[in-house]
Amino acid sequence: MSLPTAAEIIREVLEIIKDTSWTNPAIWSPETVYVYGDIVRPSSGAHVAKVYVCQASGISGTTEPTWPASGTVADNGITWAYSSSLSAAITAAILALINRECHLIAGEVLLPPLETSSSVATVTDANYISMPANYHRNLYAVYNSDDEYWLQKRYIYRNYNDFITVYNDLDLSGDVFACCVKDGAWHYYFRPASATNFTLYYYKRVTDMDDLTDTPDCFPDHLLDGLVEDLLVSRVAKRLLKRIYRTDKQSDGMIAHYETEAALNLQKFKVNIKTETPVTRPRFAQFVVS
Repeated sequence: MSLPTAAEIIREVLEIIKDTSWTNPAIWSPETVYVYGDIVRPSSGAHVAKVYVCQASGISGTTEPTWPASGTVADNGITWAYSSSLSAAITAAILALINRECHLIAGEVLLPPLETSSSVATVTDANYISMPANYHRNLYAVYNSDDEYWLQKRYIYRNYNDFITVYNDLDLSGDVFACCVKDGAWHYYFRPASATNFTLYYYKRVTDMDDLTDTPDCFPDHLLDGLVEDLLVSRVAKRLLKRIYRTDKQSDGMIAHYETEAALNLQKFKVNIKTETPVTRPRFAQFVVS
């Protein structure tokens, strides 16, 4: 079984939102609330056949912007981005939403393909260093590569307040045996007398899809056929329909349908993730003595 490409997901979303105002954008209107992803057409001028995509939400000004042939233009706090065609604008906007949903799902579910490790080195003048740039969440194992020992799992704290309450004398020197991640930094206790190499195991950030042939890197490719596509399509459709019909109460039923679909697909996805073969994790054969 294979993962869906960005193009396949976009195609399914377009089938849901076809014949809506989003695929037939209205002319720009003054003093109107626009949200990220909204698409408008100029009322006149050299670029009347082009479209512009909202990049920063807000209320439009009283006077229509002078629409550029490239780049962006400000409109009373809104930022509009030029697009050469409606098709290109819609594709880019849906792809951005797909990437956003991948990030959100990775924040809700621990996804095995995102498990990774990186090497870091402590410093002697502080009790913390920056986490690797691709760190997202859940530091679950720490290995001292120089002295060849694993930190006990119970000493990898999830809550910084708990960590600092127990280990509040940060000037003490010795082998690291407790740690915590806070605000993108790895805090450790004790402070080694010399730089020491560690391997950190954690879940990395999702890599955004840029090309229509890309597939999401955060999902196992052996899940039930169609499960990932159904999950992403329902979540993106839900958000788009809320955006398109935000002032149209008659469409609440359609929005509710995709909200239910998105919730059920996420539940089904979580069940299937749990039943997959567990990812091999580092063995905790040797522990540092506290």
